[in-house]
Amino acid sequence: MERTNTLGAPLKEKLDSVMSLNLVENYDKYNISYSGENPDEIILVDTARRLGFVYLGGDETLTNLRLNTEMNGTVISGRNQKWNILKSIKFTSARGKMSVIVQYEDQIILFCKGGNSKVGKALAENQPFLKNVNEKTTKLSEMGLRVLWIAMKVLDEEEYYQWKAEFDEIPGDDEKKQDVLISKIEEGLTLIGCTAVEDNLQDKVPDTIKDLQTAGINIWVLTGDNLPTAKNITISCKLLPQGMELYEIYEDLAKYKRFVSNMCQDEN
Repeated sequence: MERTNTLGAPLKEKLDSVMSLNLVENYDKYNISYSGENPDEIILVDTARRLGFVYLGGDETLTNLRLNTEMNGTVISGRNQKWNILKSIKFTSARGKMSVIVQYEDQIILFCKGGNSKVGKALAENQPFLKNVNEKTTKLSEMGLRVLWIAMKVLDEEEYYQWKAEFDEIPGDDEKKQDVLISKIEEGLTLIGCTAVEDNLQDKVPDTIKDLQTAGINIWVLTGDNLPTAKNITISCKLLPQGMELYEIYEDLAKYKRFVSNMCQDEN
């Protein structure tokens, strides 16, 4: 069976139409309230609803969706779909992304989300949306938004079940071997877009950081965000004052440690 890394015609047409839609304020076709542990995912699911993909419920093995057809902002028709969830692959820091493998009719599809640096390394060649998504990622990150890339891959049935058999043989506590095998199926992805979510600070974070610094406590921030987002967050929480001179380190940390040490000695 020849494998093509594309969606079937009906799904591709719907994806193309959604990518051209504009989000209309106060657009509410369904009186649905979503809840969950992750506020980001609630926002993304609700945004999908506003774009015509309505999540109607489900469980660990099944997701019910309604795909609406619109004309001039009015829903004129809709159809329900059932997507079987074959495998949910949780996020790990080593991979820097998470995935879900689903089946709709006769197609098995892997959808993946994660940071641009991690997902970017797993992409196949000749990405039609890469330039556009890269530009939007830079712009959104500079606004202080947390950006995730979304990619997909169509799997043939034999490929998936062979991978699943190998994965099931790995002991549940051997995360290293699991990550190696997961990374194999997450290769050759097709980039389909990005999401951006505002990462609001908790109450009194800037004041608390200022008090800690006044007390002489050094603060380090460890983040998986890309550099523009990380810089904006540190400025918004008042960890870095506006106008402070910043040094960006990309290469040999030992080399830059010596550089900073020598610079400090010269100032003393």
